[in-house]
Order: sequence, then structure tokens, then C-alpha cells
Amino acid sequence: MSDQPENPARAPGQTSKRGLSLPKLTGWGGLAFLGGFIGLQVPPLWNEWSALRREQLRAEATTVIGFVDVHPIPNAAEKPQPYFRHEGDELLVWAGWSDEAKTHNWFHVHARDFDESKLTLVYARGVVRAIDQTVLERKGETRWERLPPSAVVYPMAREGVSIAYPQRLMELVEVVNDTIAERRFLVVQTPFLPAEEAVRVFDPVVAGETLFFRPTGYFLNDKPILYDTASESFWQSAQQELKAIAGVKKGSRLPLVTRLEPKRWDDWSGKNPEGLLVVGADRREAKTTE
Repeated sequence: MSDQPENPARAPGQTSKRGLSLPKLTGWGGLAFLGGFIGLQVPPLWNEWSALRREQLRAEATTVIGFVDVHPIPNAAEKPQPYFRHEGDELLVWAGWSDEAKTHNWFHVHARDFDESKLTLVYARGVVRAIDQTVLERKGETRWERLPPSAVVYPMAREGVSIAYPQRLMELVEVVNDTIAERRFLVVQTPFLPAEEAVRVFDPVVAGETLFFRPTGYFLNDKPILYDTASESFWQSAQQELKAIAGVKKGSRLPLVTRLEPKRWDDWSGKNPEGLLVVGADRREAKTTE
């Protein structure tokens, strides 16, 4: 028999030279295996969730809302070449084809109002149709309930009236000549701008005259041009105003009322159950001349 004890006492500060016990090794190994298994599963699960989310957003983006009478009107008319010309002190800019008169229409501005070489025709006048009289819905009505939760809207509140303009509708019409709480507003969506900057509201009254606006179909220096139906002067928006750049109203300005901030539909509608949603145009009665 040996005189050495089977479990000699360790001196203070002395560590054991024995390794981890089998149960501890088994526990750590199990944790490592579980961690590796989770690590392997997370990417496929994330990819699957992301794919489902993209599919959901795609489905919402293509949901048929049924906006009322806001679709563009295609124009197959062949534009003249060139689509602008000088006549004395006037610059004539093509304004589309008239089926009724069987002739081309022209905008008339001063020849030196702007540099026509910077003018770009994107679509003919009348293809994109502004709204003069909105069709509105409340909570529980058809299009209100159809609008997907993730849809973007541009809300505005005036005199206790809360109203939302869907982004998809604004992209179709670009201009809404609206009345809220008996006050006129001009709501303009500018293409190709970030959503946070795209929709502005102006006061459309000049010297006591309320103006109605339409897209011309032209861009000048990469910015869209509007025209007022009273004088057919050309207007462009700046940061704080809408300014007449050509025509008889050249130099006139419409002050900026506000810039509308984009919101998710489910967020805004949940907080504004008594609000109004713009869902289209009532074109049964012409509000002004084209």
C-alpha cells in the first residue's frame, strides 16, 4: 500500500492540474452545437422572412385601389418639329393637338422669357390631368379600406379638417386645385424629388384672382412647368414660392403655405378616424377652362 493520500490537499493558491469533468465538457459541447445550429438557421430564416416581406410590399404596391378618373389620357398626336418656334416677339410652344379643331395648339410667351434650348417635352398637354374637384371618402368606405397599410399619404390639416392625399394618386395627377374649409389651396407633386420634398401647398390667389393650374408636360432646367388656365403663363416652383417665369403673369408669385410630410396610411388613418381621403376627381362639371 502507498503512503500517499488519494486526494492530497492543495496548498493555498495552488490550482488543480485536472481538466474539466465529463459533465462540464458535455454541457459546453451542447451549447456550442446549439449555437452553431442557430447560427446556421438564422440566415435562411431571415432570407425567407425578407422574401415574404418583399412579396407583401409588392402585393400592396400593386393593389387596385380604384381611384376615380385620375388615369392619364394617352395622346398619339405627332408633335411638330420643332415643337417651338418664334413669331416676332413671341415664342410659340406646342400645347398638343385639338381633335375638335383639327389643328395644333400653342402656348404663347415672350421670346425672351427663358432659354428655349433648356426646354424638354416629356408628354403632351392634357395627358396628365389635374384635379379641380376632389372625390373624398371616410373610414369604412370602399377605397379607404382598400388602401394598403404601408401606402404613403400626404396629410394636411386646416380649420379642423384633416385630409390625406395618397402618394400614388398625386403621382398620377401632379396637381390638385383643392378647397379645404372654404379656402383654396394648390397642391403640387414634383416628380423625381425625395418623398419628403415632393409635395408642396401654395396659395393660388393673385391680386384677388384664384388661379387653376395644370401640368404643361414640359421641363425647364430639369424642373417641371405648370400653367394657369386663365392666362396660360408658365410657372415653376422654388423652395418658398411658385413663380411665373413666362407669359403675361411673369414675375407673379404664389407663397408656399406648407410642405407636406409623407406618412404611412395605417399610422395616419389610425390617428385620424374622422379624416378625409382623396380618392379621385369629379369631372362631371368643368370648374374652369382647360
